[in-house]
Amino acid sequence: AETKPRMLRGHSGLVCGLLFVSGPEVGGHGGYLLLSCSADRTVRVWDPASSEPEPACVQTLRGHGGTVTDLAITDTGMLVTGSTDSTVRIWRADPARTVMLHPWFSEVQVLRDVSGWINALA
Repeated sequence: AETKPRMLRGHSGLVCGLLFVSGPEVGGHGGYLLLSCSADRTVRVWDPASSEPEPACVQTLRGHGGTVTDLAITDTGMLVTGSTDSTVRIWRADPARTVMLHPWFSEVQVLRDVSGWINALA
């Protein structure tokens, strides 16, 4: 069967990064999620396996005061985001929501006073 491209609609600014995450702790219909970061100062969590005509945005993470330039997942499943607001934010999937279809990320730490913009995370 032919697969047609699907659009991710939701960001109001330039998308700066995408991250495909898979594994049993991630949830989603297919055990994977797509995360995007943007100039609109948000990170969006998408379920690309949703049966809707367009992939479902299951959560929008807010907190940065500038463009979110990059994102990464640690070995322990923590989400790390960097921004032009000179902060690095660390998010974790809330373990109390394990019965939910998708993980729910909550901010757990903010690293401030980084000299300059955060352009890349590894």
